[in-house]
Amino acid sequence: LQYNQSQRHSKPTHFLAIRIKNPLIFQLAKALQEQFEEKYPSMNTSMVDLSSMHITLNVFYLENTSLLEKCMGLLACIEKWINKCIEETLRHSTAKAIEETEINALSEKEGDNCMKDTVTNPDEMSIEQVVFDVVKSLKFTSQFKDLYQKVCFQSSANFVLSVRGVNHFDRKVVYLDFSGNSVSIQIITLLHRLIQVCSTQLGLKIAKENTFNPHCTLCKLSKLSKQQSNTLLQTSSRTQTKSDINCKTLDHSIFDESVRGVFSRSNVTNIMDNLIAGSGLVFEEFVTDIGLCEMGRRNKDEYYQIVKNITISTDTFRSQITK
Repeated sequence: LQYNQSQRHSKPTHFLAIRIKNPLIFQLAKALQEQFEEKYPSMNTSMVDLSSMHITLNVFYLENTSLLEKCMGLLACIEKWINKCIEETLRHSTAKAIEETEINALSEKEGDNCMKDTVTNPDEMSIEQVVFDVVKSLKFTSQFKDLYQKVCFQSSANFVLSVRGVNHFDRKVVYLDFSGNSVSIQIITLLHRLIQVCSTQLGLKIAKENTFNPHCTLCKLSKLSKQQSNTLLQTSSRTQTKSDINCKTLDHSIFDESVRGVFSRSNVTNIMDNLIAGSGLVFEEFVTDIGLCEMGRRNKDEYYQIVKNITISTDTFRSQITK
């Protein structure tokens, strides 16, 4: 993440995220955390609470009610645009099987119509205009429809994100990796960029990212307490060098294939294979909505307080069209 000067002196207040709901993904995360904690018990507080597992799209600095309402208005406009694109694509597909070359030939003029009839509140006009201008200038409508047409060839015609394994950021943060070049990832990446560009145009403070890396955090060293850090540094002098476990980066052996480290590819693959066997499930997350969550605040189910949802499920449109 990149931050401007003002953001360095403030904390993020909200984030846009896809909640993880697949029980098999929870089991994988739990198995990895348990193995890690068993081997490194002094690092137990580096673990992320699994009840709040999510994939973050965008991070916001909404320091007052006015900014929050503007952000919610933006998400409402984008939700209308998404669902209009989905509805038009599904109707087009149901009426006639369209060749991929024809989809690529959809004019941006036709795509612009996805925004023209969605204004319901005069106060949203300025936000609506920003979304309209960004969608038009970056040709997002034709891109979205082209990508979604490919999704329609799948049995569910829904957005699906798949776990590819485990990865890390500089051995400081370990996460389940959802990256790749699938059609669903391309669509989510497009939405991430659309929200980022529109937010900047509207004066909303948002963390800038050069690339979108869809992931779900398992553990991060920044969660360690000072007491634990000191304990680990004292222990490391007797068991291994301070450079191996210095509370700033994880030991290389944790990811090492030769010793089958906890987060090594072979160990992760073995856990995934054992969990899949006989379960009838797969490590895929079906994305039906994206929530704007409030930092720190939790519900009774221990997930973050959601102040605004973007619904992107196709089930409603498919049932209406097929009637």
